Amino acid sequence: MKTESVRGSKAKDLKIEALRLDHLRKAIRSNRVSFPAQVPVFEKHDRPDLQRKVVQLYFVLGWSCSSIGDRYGLIRQRVQQILNIWKKRAVEMGYVQHIPPAEDLVQLFEMAEQSGVAVPARLPSIPNFLPPATTLPEIPQSL
Repeated sequence: MKTESVRGSKAKDLKIEALRLDHLRKAIRSNRVSFPAQVPVFEKHDRPDLQRKVVQLYFVLGWSCSSIGDRYGLIRQRVQQILNIWKKRAVEMGYVQHIPPAEDLVQLFEMAEQSGVAVPARLPSIPNFLPPATTLPEIPQSL
């Protein structure tokens, strides 16, 4: 049973690695894929001096490969190469992973409960967000 979960996670990792850069960026920005707060630099790979900057500009700030290339004096293909190699290494090291939807976690706990596996006494709740306020607070006259 443990091997199945390992195989399942490996399959998801391979899916991330196979994603195009623009699709991965969309997944990261929509919180379907994790992205490290501190971008790792892989010293033995392409341009360790520029890796962090290129990765942050592309994935976090949404720059195009052409504009990154213009900024650092590289051609677009070279920027794509740096990003693809970084992506491959980050997936291998576990820095970039799928984020399961909250509903999947609830279903997992329910299945575990039904099969007799010990689960936490309280399931994590899915946050309920309050609707926006309909009235604005009063502004003091002194302002």
